Amino acid sequence: MKRIVIGAPMLWSAIMLAPGFAYGAEEPATVGSVAEDNGLQKNGWAIVKTPSILRVEPSDPVAPDLNQAIEHYERIVALPAVDTVRRAEAMRRAAYLRLQRVEAGPYDARDVRRAVALYEQLLKETPQDPGNDRTLYQLAHAYQVLGDGDASISRLQQLMERFPQSALTGDGGFRAAELLYSRGRYAEAERAYRGVLALGSKTPFFETAEFKLGWSLYQQAQYPQALPVFAGILDRELPPGELDDARQALEHVTARRRDVVGDALRLTYRSFAALGGGPAVNDHYGRNGEPRYARLIYDGLARHLVEHQRYTDAAGVYIAYLQRHPRSPQAPEFQSRIIASYQQGGFSELMLQAKEQYVRRYAPDSDYWRGPPRADVLAQVQSQIDEIAQHYQAVAQQLPPDDPTRSAAFLAAADRYRLALEWFPDDPKAGERSLLQADCLYDSGRIAAAAQQYENAAYQQRPHARSAEAAFAAVQAYQRLERESAPAALNAARQRSIAASLKLADRYRDHPQSGPVLTQAAQDLMALKNYPQAAAVAQRALDDGKGLSPELRRYDLAVVADAHFAQGDYAQAERDYTALLSSGPDDTSEAMLARDQLAAAIYRQAEQARDAGNDAAAAAHFVRVGKVAPQTAIRANADYDAAACYAALKQWASAADVLEGFRQRDPQHRLIGDVDRRLADAYQQDGKPKLAADAYMRLAQRDTGTPAQRRDAAWSAALLYDGANQPIMSQQAYERFLADASAPLDQAQQARRRLADIAGNITHDPQRQQSWLEQIVSRDRQAGNASSDRSRLLAAQASLDLGRKQAKSARQIALALPLDKTLMQRKQATEAAIARLDEAARYGFADVTTAATFELGSVYRDFGRAILESTRPRTLSGEALAEYELLLEEQADPFEVKAIQAHEANLGRMRQGVWNDWIRRSASALMELAPGRYGKNDQRDALYDSLL
Repeated sequence: MKRIVIGAPMLWSAIMLAPGFAYGAEEPATVGSVAEDNGLQKNGWAIVKTPSILRVEPSDPVAPDLNQAIEHYERIVALPAVDTVRRAEAMRRAAYLRLQRVEAGPYDARDVRRAVALYEQLLKETPQDPGNDRTLYQLAHAYQVLGDGDASISRLQQLMERFPQSALTGDGGFRAAELLYSRGRYAEAERAYRGVLALGSKTPFFETAEFKLGWSLYQQAQYPQALPVFAGILDRELPPGELDDARQALEHVTARRRDVVGDALRLTYRSFAALGGGPAVNDHYGRNGEPRYARLIYDGLARHLVEHQRYTDAAGVYIAYLQRHPRSPQAPEFQSRIIASYQQGGFSELMLQAKEQYVRRYAPDSDYWRGPPRADVLAQVQSQIDEIAQHYQAVAQQLPPDDPTRSAAFLAAADRYRLALEWFPDDPKAGERSLLQADCLYDSGRIAAAAQQYENAAYQQRPHARSAEAAFAAVQAYQRLERESAPAALNAARQRSIAASLKLADRYRDHPQSGPVLTQAAQDLMALKNYPQAAAVAQRALDDGKGLSPELRRYDLAVVADAHFAQGDYAQAERDYTALLSSGPDDTSEAMLARDQLAAAIYRQAEQARDAGNDAAAAAHFVRVGKVAPQTAIRANADYDAAACYAALKQWASAADVLEGFRQRDPQHRLIGDVDRRLADAYQQDGKPKLAADAYMRLAQRDTGTPAQRRDAAWSAALLYDGANQPIMSQQAYERFLADASAPLDQAQQARRRLADIAGNITHDPQRQQSWLEQIVSRDRQAGNASSDRSRLLAAQASLDLGRKQAKSARQIALALPLDKTLMQRKQATEAAIARLDEAARYGFADVTTAATFELGSVYRDFGRAILESTRPRTLSGEALAEYELLLEEQADPFEVKAIQAHEANLGRMRQGVWNDWIRRSASALMELAPGRYGKNDQRDALYDSLL
């Protein structure tokens, strides 16, 4: 159907002279020729065609040669004495023929302008001529050909005003209106069209002028005024009776008027649309009454708005109709169209609201029905309630879990499914709806209600395609309740979950999840400590359950094994765990757990044997843990306990082997300290001091245990290394012992003494030896009153050794030239040695004092000899040399005297009952230093007697 686009410029296509215009025998204009093909479109804008040209009233026949005829009439016009009538006729014919020549072509504007001038002159010269209506009509035509529409309009208006009774008045008035309309002068066009209509239906332009009047009002946005005009057309042209469908109605309109009526309908829609849509229709009909075709207008307006993508306005039109006619038989259909409008526009929320309204208004128990509800409407109610429920469910599913509106959306969906079940309980989809309702309850957090509804869908509704699915969902819901239950309600929740699981397995034996469900039930029974039933259900899952993956089979095997373990049947549990491990890969976390349990089962057997007093069997079981499950955490405990059993049996080598394996496998274990202590004891008991010392040394080096424990371990290691003749290892142990500043003084001094000996005798490191000796002396001095006899003795011995080292160093300084320099060096070294030896002697320990005194005498003697053996100046000889040697003897004598005195002091200690090798050696030295006094036996005896 042709459309008119509101606001498009209306074009009168006859503004230019049409090529086929015939002046000679022009037929009078008809309505068909005047309103030819109204409503065509061009480039999307409405085009209303009007007559192609002004009708020209024919004159008398003219000569075939237009040029000669025109020239002939022009000469007449030019004659000065021609009578008025002949001149007027000549002007009329000359003007007419010029226009005819223009029609014949080629176009010459001079002819048209000359024709205009002749007509204007004619009107001027014969203003009262009764035939001037034709002259005005032809002049308007000429102005139109020249493109001067305003002049053409003016002459046509003069025609209507001066000759209201002329046969040309209706034609001219209509053409004036069309020219005004084409120029957008709609108000003037309106008046012109009304002028034509005032002539009554006798004018052939009445119907077209009426139609164009409506257009003019529409173009002026005078929609309330335009509506009655279009209504008049529709009242007259549409078929009788109530009308619903515009297309069907137009099929009953005559072909000649069908386009006009169609445009009148469309302009009615557009006018109401401009006035506000549905509310405007209600207001208009409320004031003016509804026509018999009102539903057609409501529906057409809504469809028009949809075409222009004004979807909410379209829905508003249907809403307006329902406000006036809520109980109309067409009300459900119009409500459906509201839904469709919102759907087309993508207004999902409004569409949802419209669906909710449909369901409320036309539900089976709605007061809309005065009799049995219509089946087609109930079908829509059922469809809409399902769609609403599905919408709420889909919306909720898209919301994030923490959205506060999510639960409410699921509950809204659940409520709609509930209504569907109440309204249509016998529907084949009732079971599935029950399941969907349960899903929504579940997702809303109403887990208990969901579980019951799942059971309703599975066991109380008629069997349906998803019955088994509902049964499984019930199990899942009860399992969730179990997971989320408070401790006080947990066991009851487990019982319900187990019951639902067993019910599914009984009713739906072929359910693909029956095996997993039984598996979970078995685990729940384990949690309830119902070990016999747990094992039975797990075995049922293994024997009959469907859908058991290898992993789930392992779970059931694990339940069986755990149940036996929990009941204390550790030997059977060991066999079960062995079977479990053989059923799948050994590199999974589950396999690791199974190995742990296997190890635990063996360990418990060992404990049972140990508790029964059978240490040998217990040790064998403990060791078997490491062989069967070597990577398990309990192996360390098993090895430790095995070693304890071997120790109880005094099988030290076996105990050491187990402990050594423990230590090597897990050096960071929390028991490693105890392992090394036990290992040290085992090695000591087995006569292996070096290995025992190694164990103690490890204890000393760890950061576990107390400082005292680590220090004691280092001391034990040092002693054992000494016993094993491992001086280097012993040195490390003593140094580790001394690293603890709180070590007891006597032990610390003894350690330093041993370290000094190792440095002097083993590693031959005199500097370290001297350092340790000096530390012995300094630490004893620092101890003050806290010093012990042992510490003082060790300090005295250290001072003695330091003195001997100083004496040795002094002896190594030869008295060479220049003597004064070397003598000073020797003297200083000797004095240092004397000081150390005096210090050693002052400690008062007889052995040390006598040794120090002997060494002191040796130092003096060596110094005297060094003087005598010093290098002689080469410049001396003869008496000078003799005199020099005499001088040396004088210098050496005092030191020899001091040496004698020191040794005699040693001999004097015999009075104190002291006799030792150092006194004996001093006596020997005196025999050499003073042979006259000590050289003969009788003299020595007398001397000894005097000393006693």
